[in-house]
Amino acid sequence: MEPADEAPPDSGADHNEAGKLATEFCGAELVTEFLGTLTARSDATRDVYGRTLYRLTAWIAERPGTGGVFSPADLTRTAIVTYLDELNQAGY
Repeated sequence: MEPADEAPPDSGADHNEAGKLATEFCGAELVTEFLGTLTARSDATRDVYGRTLYRLTAWIAERPGTGGVFSPADLTRTAIVTYLDELNQAGY
């Protein structure tokens, strides 16, 4: 498993030049909204969920055919399996 504070290698657009997690892509507000519903979870749990979901949804938004926009309809089993396969190939 990847350390909680590190991004997968070659994760590209999920980080900006300062190394901070990119949360400004079209569709990111859906993740932000979801995280706001997790009031019963600890701050640490919400932080890990947030980083994981922002990375996944940003990755999906970068796929061909999405127009650079994350849509819940694009969150398919195939997308998740492909994302996890890419992480695995990168050593995570």
